[in-house]
Amino acid sequence: ANSPDRERTHRAIALVILLVGVVGLGAAAALGFRELGGWLFARNPRFTIRSGGLDLQSTGRLQAAHLRDYAGLAEGLNLFAVDLQAIRKRLLSVPLIKSVQVERVLPDQLRVRVSERVAVARLTGPNGFQFVVDRDGVVLGPSNRGPALPMLEGVHEPGLAPGTQIRAGSFQDALEAVEYCETAGHSRYFRLARLRVDHEEMLDARLSSGGRILLGRGNLRWRLDRLAQIVQEAARRGEVVESADLTVDSNFPITYARR
Repeated sequence: ANSPDRERTHRAIALVILLVGVVGLGAAAALGFRELGGWLFARNPRFTIRSGGLDLQSTGRLQAAHLRDYAGLAEGLNLFAVDLQAIRKRLLSVPLIKSVQVERVLPDQLRVRVSERVAVARLTGPNGFQFVVDRDGVVLGPSNRGPALPMLEGVHEPGLAPGTQIRAGSFQDALEAVEYCETAGHSRYFRLARLRVDHEEMLDARLSSGGRILLGRGNLRWRLDRLAQIVQEAARRGEVVESADLTVDSNFPITYARR
């Protein structure tokens, strides 16, 4: 009477044994492939990074020795045992580094290309220590180029340190103003020497000539274009702009002084 039950039980046991066998064979095959891969690649001396096989270059002041130390690289490592993502992550943790490309060049070379951040302005931290920042608002640290860069004032950012990114809208607008004056060629006519960034609706700028300029944050590039025209027209008359209110959209209040 129990024969059908026993038969079903035997079939179930056989199915379990079959499944266990398939899984075991799969695991063994995967392990075998990993071992084969290790033998062919990660433990193959043909892919050992040769002497001089670390091709490390940066767009800025970082030297190959710096990149080697930051990335934890050395000649003699196996090219396929090196974790490219880990190298990239370690390099990107350096505040000065903006982007990284890492690639294997078979059979025995590792190529690293680093793009560095470029200082465009400076600011003073809570302790009076001066930092420089790049276009993205990332604090880079001190720089001997600092005195030639515009000073951004009124920054109230706790814990400023290299690697900090300042995202405040007015601060980012000030960086845009600095960058745009360079790319649009306005630096031929005036230079932004100082900008206060602690006002919600405007930037309070000082030109290198001493003039005070109030810039509305809306349509900022258009206002800078207008400022360039105003400065040029004043220069043709032998005058300099002493003050200008460009927070309005027309009939800008402007005062001039003789050169």
